[in-house]
Amino acid sequence: MTGKILVVCLCCAAGTAIGFYMMYSHKRRYVYYNALVAMLVELKQNIAFRRDSVVAVLGAYASESKPLKKNIDEYLAHISNKGGELTLSRGFLTRDAHADVVKLFSRLGGFDGDTQSGDLEMFISRFTVQRDKAKEKFDKYGALCVKLGFLIGLGIGILFL
Repeated sequence: MTGKILVVCLCCAAGTAIGFYMMYSHKRRYVYYNALVAMLVELKQNIAFRRDSVVAVLGAYASESKPLKKNIDEYLAHISNKGGELTLSRGFLTRDAHADVVKLFSRLGGFDGDTQSGDLEMFISRFTVQRDKAKEKFDKYGALCVKLGFLIGLGIGILFL
């Protein structure tokens, strides 16, 4: 009897762990886009007021998203090499979202202040929409993944009885 209860508990724990992983996959998209929008707002404010270089701002920028920090480091390495094609790691991004991020980073620092500010505003609005979609999806499916994982684990555990 104790062995059967242990099997059910292990199945529930495994299902819940899988549910938490799925919830994390939804959350990391939101965190990435949120950090990206915050970075763009910081760049836009910097261009409007302090006029530091893009490299200086991005070099000092502390991102809460590890994939975004990796993309920033890849961009800074590309700038320091002064040549070649910009390649950024895709990570969990879709093909279209990755193309937008590459387009953003390739356009940074290539215009005068007013044009760059307008360009950043366009990217802010585009990535804000993506962030809002990711937030909506996380709110909708995040807790659901954990609950379904638990219930599926419980169902499998009961089937083993």
